[in-house]
Amino acid sequence: MCSSDLQALLSSREVVPCVVTGAGVLWLTQSAEHLLPRTTAVLRAGEVSVFSARGKLTKRAVIGSMARAFAPRLVVSIGDGALEQEAVRTLPATCPRRTVRFIEAPTPRQLVEQWSYVYENLEAVLEVSRREIGRAHV
Repeated sequence: MCSSDLQALLSSREVVPCVVTGAGVLWLTQSAEHLLPRTTAVLRAGEVSVFSARGKLTKRAVIGSMARAFAPRLVVSIGDGALEQEAVRTLPATCPRRTVRFIEAPTPRQLVEQWSYVYENLEAVLEVSRREIGRAHV
């Protein structure tokens, strides 16, 4: 998958990219500005929604709310957090889902390798079978 394919996928109505973080939204955007400047434009343009799961809001509650709001779209969790993985696994059976688990505390090289793998295999990760979509409409 090339970057133009990825951009087309993200701009389609089939994909609603979101970030669920235990950090504050301001911290996330400031960190992205400092560490990943090219992502800042995407975050500021509203192409990716950012949800903070702090205080009374748990990641499970935020992910569950998002899944209900965007149903029957596929929910994909990518990251190293066990809480996110568990939250996605507990979604109703009518919600198609995928999880990609990263290594906790990776070296910089491992982090690049993990994201490269996801990028190269994104189509397979996002593929939803007709059976899953059928369950989502029940």
